[in-house]
Amino acid sequence: MFWSRRPGTIEANLRNVKYILEESRIAGFEPPLSKINAWEPRDTEGMRLAIITLKKARVKNAKNAISNTHLQIGTVRKLLSTARVLHAGTNSGEKRNLVLRTIKGETQRFKDGMESSYFLETFKRGMKIRMGLLQRRNVPVTSELVILILKYLEEAYKDSGKEFQLRRRYLLAGTLVSLLYGGSLRGNEGFMLDADALASNIEFGKDADIPHVLAPLYGRFKGETGERFHVIPLVNISRTGIPFRIWLERALAMLRAENKIGKKGPLFCDVKGDLLKSKDLEDLILEAIENVQATQVHSELIPNEWEVREMYGIYRSFRRGAASTAANEDVNDFTIKLVNRWRKYETARGSVPNMGIMEYYLEHKKVLKRILSFSKSL
Repeated sequence: MFWSRRPGTIEANLRNVKYILEESRIAGFEPPLSKINAWEPRDTEGMRLAIITLKKARVKNAKNAISNTHLQIGTVRKLLSTARVLHAGTNSGEKRNLVLRTIKGETQRFKDGMESSYFLETFKRGMKIRMGLLQRRNVPVTSELVILILKYLEEAYKDSGKEFQLRRRYLLAGTLVSLLYGGSLRGNEGFMLDADALASNIEFGKDADIPHVLAPLYGRFKGETGERFHVIPLVNISRTGIPFRIWLERALAMLRAENKIGKKGPLFCDVKGDLLKSKDLEDLILEAIENVQATQVHSELIPNEWEVREMYGIYRSFRRGAASTAANEDVNDFTIKLVNRWRKYETARGSVPNMGIMEYYLEHKKVLKRILSFSKSL
């Protein structure tokens, strides 16, 4: 049980125990402390799970991982979560659950079993203290950096000397960068861009008062349940010259040439039409950032001492950068929250998962100008 305690805390507790024992002896009564007996010769508290977890933690990570000496606590603790979920689903685990239900129908379950023991809770706390919780910072990008990233990716995909599939990925990487930054999206969310819906509505908004393009996303987002449908309006070109529409049109033209439109597939797909892995495009994007760092002369967009692959990542760098840039350009707080928290906005309005793209667009038309002011400021 001392696994999760600091040495000073253990010493203080030991002094307190000795004090209670001595005062109890002087007063002539039994010490008001629980007796510490030998544990039973079987595992009732999760010792086996702790041993397996420790062994997994010693596995070395691959190159460019957060740590090359051990796995992260966030990874290994999933073993304990798996065991807890399995126990809850068993006959004995379900029968012994205590469930509290609120008047709104929300439930809170209190579970027992070694998977939820006090021993394992303190064990996890001890792992965190000893292993630390290293995280990639995913520092925010700037509009100036995004422009240079897109320039590198554009030159790479236009390079006829490169192999076709590689050039294809460079094009999709550039499209992903523009989408993530313009829509303030997390990396995985960008891969939900639907090819057919984009193709059907690519001309919409092209000649509007505020020229824009609609990026339709299908899928389940963080914090949501059920399949959902979202439309991200982006201006054709941002304040600094980031051409959001052009990149979407380029990717769409490529898929049309490959006869992939009408196949109900994602925009970010391989030559077979299957969804690409985020790593396939993130490697190229980080390559572009490394190139910017290596070739920068007058201005230091990226400090030379930084390890690009440790500091940047598609999961948060573009989302954070977009929000920071918009704030610096005096986009009001309501608009930034609307763009970055549109899931809550939609939930409040009771959006329907199967709503058509035009119906969905009209539902949000009253705030369209505000939403477009976000990508315009970038």
